[in-house]
Amino acid sequence: MTQEQISQLQQVLEQEQGPTSCVSTHVSWVLLCPTVVYKIPKAVRLPYLDFSTLEHRQLYCDNEVKLNNRLTEGVYLEVVPVWSARTQLGIENLPAGATVLDYAVKMKRLPQDRLMWKMLQRQQVAPHHIEALAQQIAHFHLAHEPIQTQPDIERMQTDFADLSSIKPTITKLLSPAAAEQLEEWIFAANHFLQSHRTRILERHQLGYYREMHGDLHSENIFLLEEPVVFDCIAFNEDFRRDDVLNELAFFCMDMDFHYQAPLGNRFLLKYLEIFPCLETEEDQQLFLYYKLYRCNVRV
Repeated sequence: MTQEQISQLQQVLEQEQGPTSCVSTHVSWVLLCPTVVYKIPKAVRLPYLDFSTLEHRQLYCDNEVKLNNRLTEGVYLEVVPVWSARTQLGIENLPAGATVLDYAVKMKRLPQDRLMWKMLQRQQVAPHHIEALAQQIAHFHLAHEPIQTQPDIERMQTDFADLSSIKPTITKLLSPAAAEQLEEWIFAANHFLQSHRTRILERHQLGYYREMHGDLHSENIFLLEEPVVFDCIAFNEDFRRDDVLNELAFFCMDMDFHYQAPLGNRFLLKYLEIFPCLETEEDQQLFLYYKLYRCNVRV
């Protein structure tokens, strides 16, 4: 779909459902209506996802609903068509003879003031929120069998080295000297991963590599009576299957970003009561590595 078509569809939804806003990300358009949300993937192809065909986008939408329903009962409703009939655009209720332009994930709209990042800004996140979230994530991880595929250290090195892609931006915004530091960090990360290769593989054998959410941070969490963790990684299973320390590190790094490190510590301690996966000093070093890696990804 084009930006013009999205604007037309937004007007249609305004007429049918009431005030509707649109948020554009690098891979999707999100149309927020009064009671529901429609998420439409863009026709893009990136190194880590392929939405270039209608079939691929439909498959992604199906996976989005299936995978997110594991943590968000009753929020992800269904996959619906976006269609064109002569000069008319619409969504859902496909008319006879209409052409399917795309597919959308239909979701229940939750109260925006309960988004965790907004509650953090208002200093409204309490210890019981954090402990409930930690319990939910720990039980979610434990509910899945350990991943059998062995960690690929070389791929982990390549993932970190992707940081070099922002070198031109760093040069422009800061300085050439700052950009050169990226290469130093990449070298240090490669050395770290090689130095800890044995423990990384041991952790896999111990069953700490599990199916995860993959994008666990405060913009993807509603703090209702029970936490609702949405928008998991549905487009690339490699990003969703990893050492659980990587997932925990992402959340704790996000708490650091919001100047709420004590909440991150409380989350980690409660999680470890249920799934004790941080056993050694070397594990602590790996946890720190994952925090730094996730910090680079998030930026």
